[in-house]
Amino acid sequence: MGAQSTLNQTHQLWTPALFKLTSGNKRLQFRLANDGYNRQQDGAGGHIDGIGDTYAALQYLAAKQSARAWDMSVRGTVKLPGASGRRGVGTGKADYGFLRLAGKDMAPALHLDANPGYSSLGRPIVGGFDNQAFAALSATILIPKSKWGYTNEIVWFSAVPGVGDQVTTVHGLTYSVRPWDVWDAASQFGITRDAPRWQILAGRTFFAARPF
Repeated sequence: MGAQSTLNQTHQLWTPALFKLTSGNKRLQFRLANDGYNRQQDGAGGHIDGIGDTYAALQYLAAKQSARAWDMSVRGTVKLPGASGRRGVGTGKADYGFLRLAGKDMAPALHLDANPGYSSLGRPIVGGFDNQAFAALSATILIPKSKWGYTNEIVWFSAVPGVGDQVTTVHGLTYSVRPWDVWDAASQFGITRDAPRWQILAGRTFFAARPF
């Protein structure tokens, strides 16, 4: 759970939350996410607000890392369009996404991730879908003899009608209160013209319970 804000003319704010339920063999995971409260300026002196969309996903760990291999997972996601398209909080249309995740501990204090993906985004008025590719590359470095870590990520989204290619970079710090309770804060900077110029993020990830 956390909060995310875009520091531009819209001043958009989200309070996203993600719930993950992992199977006993630690390979299959069900994910349920929501954008939370969403508020932004509408460009006419007013604002738009409401509860955002919900996302359901299944993720499967296909291969575990070894001396030569990476962790390899696949994830399929469906956006359940619960946010109000009429009010402009969401599009009012379903989206579908596929993501392949690859991660590896390159050293005791260095972890790398490389994640390509593809999405079909529902068009709010004319119908049909816009297709968008995605890729992210990140490195996480644990600061020796401390509970702190540093993460750097570069993210690319391909162009869709009305919006060009978007490239952003993220710089974040994590603090592990315990191995299963991690707090984080980050800033995201847009490199290309159509990407949000500045965003700030803060969140907490923790183990909730063992239901079985």
